[in-house]
Amino acid sequence: MALGIEAFPAHFSAGWSQPSFELLQAAGYQIIDKYTVLPSDLEETAATAQLPNEYDDRRWAEGNPKRVVHLRRERSPVAMKEKKAAVLAATGTLACEHCGFEPGKLHGPAFFDAGLDVHHTIPLSQVSHCHETTLDDLKVLCATCHRIEHRKIALAK
Repeated sequence: MALGIEAFPAHFSAGWSQPSFELLQAAGYQIIDKYTVLPSDLEETAATAQLPNEYDDRRWAEGNPKRVVHLRRERSPVAMKEKKAAVLAATGTLACEHCGFEPGKLHGPAFFDAGLDVHHTIPLSQVSHCHETTLDDLKVLCATCHRIEHRKIALAK
């Protein structure tokens, strides 16, 4: 009703600059970044956390299609392959450069590089058009360490 139209989920996409966000702020609501973890969130999660049991009937509806439109900076697949090859040549194995996790050792040769990502130490959002990346700008990280690195970047903002 506040928009004067029938509101659909698409009216609430794209974040901060959308009319819905401006209306919520004007109504006195504080909007925080989705990566912000509040102390009360941690306390509530710990207090209400329960292991599921045979009587747990919670269900979540998932799988609805959602159109997402945004710009994405291109990464070089060649740089990623070269970084993994360089780490393999230098160490004799392919492992997370932070925690040492080796998928091939745990899961077998078919999973030699499964779960290992190549992380840009200089976020692509901070580089200019056609930035030239070197192998020193990249790190091979397991999925967990990679996610933590991105959380650190988000929390540093």
